[in-house]
Amino acid sequence: MNDNPHICFISPWLYRYIEQEDGKASGGAERQQHLIASELRERGYDVSVIVGDFGQPERYEVDGFDLWKGCPTDVAGPREMLNRVYQLRKTMKAVDADVYYVRGGPRLHFVTLLLAKSLGKDRLFCIANDSDVDPEYLERRYGRAFTKLYLRSIGETEYLVAQTERQRARIREQVGVDPTVIPNGYDLPPRSELLEQDDREYVLWIGTSDRDKKKPLRLLELADSLPEEEFVMVCQQESSDAFYAELAGIVEDRPNMEFVPGVAPDAIHDYYREASLLVNTSDYEGFPNTFLEAWRYAVPVVSQRFSLDVFEEGIGIESGSMKRLVEDVGRLQRDVDERREMGERARAYVEEHYQLEAVVDRYEEVLNGTRERGKSKSVVSSSD
Repeated sequence: MNDNPHICFISPWLYRYIEQEDGKASGGAERQQHLIASELRERGYDVSVIVGDFGQPERYEVDGFDLWKGCPTDVAGPREMLNRVYQLRKTMKAVDADVYYVRGGPRLHFVTLLLAKSLGKDRLFCIANDSDVDPEYLERRYGRAFTKLYLRSIGETEYLVAQTERQRARIREQVGVDPTVIPNGYDLPPRSELLEQDDREYVLWIGTSDRDKKKPLRLLELADSLPEEEFVMVCQQESSDAFYAELAGIVEDRPNMEFVPGVAPDAIHDYYREASLLVNTSDYEGFPNTFLEAWRYAVPVVSQRFSLDVFEEGIGIESGSMKRLVEDVGRLQRDVDERREMGERARAYVEEHYQLEAVVDRYEEVLNGTRERGKSKSVVSSSD
């Protein structure tokens, strides 16, 4: 008899990741959920996934996952919302999991928490982005009333996970509870797959075409300022995003830039392998999977505005402005030795702190009751 809890991941876009749909909008949150779900399944857990409606069957099995259709891709809009929420509850009841896992998405978190409570089930909520616990951002996007309800609901979640100590501090300040800190995780590729820094070909940017969150136009400004360097933009189209075609055209007009439509998850690693640097242009992130994916291939990270505490280990640079970003990227592109040293430190740091097996060990501790049930205060697990 399997005593492990049955866990169900609720993630509308995870379908596109599992089915390896080229160029379709899925990103770091979906990739990390797939890694965690796969590892839990290997450890003997029953794992189900509720995804959006993309024309697939109501329920089928793929890669060992029990895949259900029933998660709305958007819970906004009062008329359709009730029908979508009803369908989600119906699906959750049919799945009958012990714990429902949601990663980011304030509206999705709020709705699934209410539904799980109505079904007598537990919820695990993982903060995906710093903006998930930034009241100013939340009020601008969702309004003051929903923001208050959402922040209160975080404190009512049975299992609450933050990715970084910064997120943990914000949750303590805004909600008054102490989440478990569990970073993202990855396995390392064999060293034989790594290229020498002298053989790396370009500066890499990876993200979606969300112009407000990912700020892709900033990469164009960087490329224009460094015409002697080559830049590759791997960009996934956001759903119903007219800006995507415009962005592709703008990039293709530049002689030192290449635009690559979103690629299948298993194919993305080749782009990291051949990159000299990874550039990030976002203002908000959580714990970017792109950073870990770059570091595992010994690729240093240069970020315009977003930073992680681990940058202090000499594995990444927060420039702070476009002027400094141009200077930092230009210097590192010229200095192969500095790039090599940063890359090796980054790979070693991932090996020591972010191995997938250790990360899932922490999830197992949470799922198997290392915290006192029925309270909103989680067990503290430092990411250091």
